[in-house]
Amino acid sequence: MKLTKFSLIVSFLIVIYSMTILSFDERCNEFDIFIHIKAFDEKNFEELSEYQLPDFKEGDSIRIWRLTVINNGNCISDNQTINMNIKSPEREIEGAFCLYSLKIPPINPGETYSIYYSNISSKVIGNTKIYGPVYDDSQNNTIDGLCEVNLDSVGLWTINTYLEPGGGSYGFSFLDDNNFGGNRNFKVRDKLEVNTLKQQQRTLFLSFWAIFITGMVGIGTILTQYFVTKLQIKDKKEKDNSIQDDLLKSIETQLRLISRSVNGQKKLLNANPTVIPSYFISELDKNFYITNIRSKVKNHDTEILKEWIGLVSDKILNINRLVQLSQEFYSTESYDITNNPYVKELKDKDYKYHTDLEYLIKKLREELNKIRYQLVSQH
Repeated sequence: MKLTKFSLIVSFLIVIYSMTILSFDERCNEFDIFIHIKAFDEKNFEELSEYQLPDFKEGDSIRIWRLTVINNGNCISDNQTINMNIKSPEREIEGAFCLYSLKIPPINPGETYSIYYSNISSKVIGNTKIYGPVYDDSQNNTIDGLCEVNLDSVGLWTINTYLEPGGGSYGFSFLDDNNFGGNRNFKVRDKLEVNTLKQQQRTLFLSFWAIFITGMVGIGTILTQYFVTKLQIKDKKEKDNSIQDDLLKSIETQLRLISRSVNGQKKLLNANPTVIPSYFISELDKNFYITNIRSKVKNHDTEILKEWIGLVSDKILNINRLVQLSQEFYSTESYDITNNPYVKELKDKDYKYHTDLEYLIKKLREELNKIRYQLVSQH
């Protein structure tokens, strides 16, 4: 009797264990589902919006960016369809993203099936051009027929998913950009609120950089003053010589222009018939050079140089005055150039005014080269 009871107990335990093993071995249609959603800009539906999870912006649209299904069962899964409802503060969207059109093929135990956002396609229905997202899946198939959801109301939105035909269990994770499992809720922020916040952030950013730049400018000014002062103390003579050399170079440049004007006027006055020059000789600013050229440049006295500058400048003024008077006489008194007294004076004694100016230019150049040669040789 005791043996019979023991046998019954053992048999019962064996049956329970066998049923458990059988149930475990044939556990099917158990999934983990991961959905990553991204927002696209309302003004350019091909560009990602700058506002992504956890908060989207009113007016943008959201699309599935990536969807992954993992078979956690112990057998090949049945064909499944994922469906999704989204509830906004103002309405409920059944069949969101048109996922009901996506058939999840059988998946081996422990393996995954995924789809990835690829691009936007278009097709014409009647007279309307319709745009929709296109996806690729992990089996190298192209998937069309999915759609997007317009974020047309502000507030808290909720996502609910379910499998069809059912008969299984699944875990669902709603991913953000960092791929962390999130909850089924997301917030859509008011467009005006977002723009205001963006403007505030921009103002704060600009204020920060203004303060930073002001501080850096202040530090830079202090450092600049320090180094400039240090360099001025160390290199003052060298810099002064460079400035003086530039002044002397500028005189030589002006002398070339003056010489061209002199030659041009002489050709006009020597022409047959004589032509009154219509332009003046470029002036040499004696006050500027006499003031800014030091009395000694590299231990060379510049007084003679300044005297020649003054003589050249005065002679140019004399010639320009005669040219002006000859022009005025021609326009008001007589068109007869041969009897123009000022033209005669300019041509008198083989163009004495111009010849004298050429001589003064020559002497100024000699003194200029003397100082510049010494200046260069001592660098």
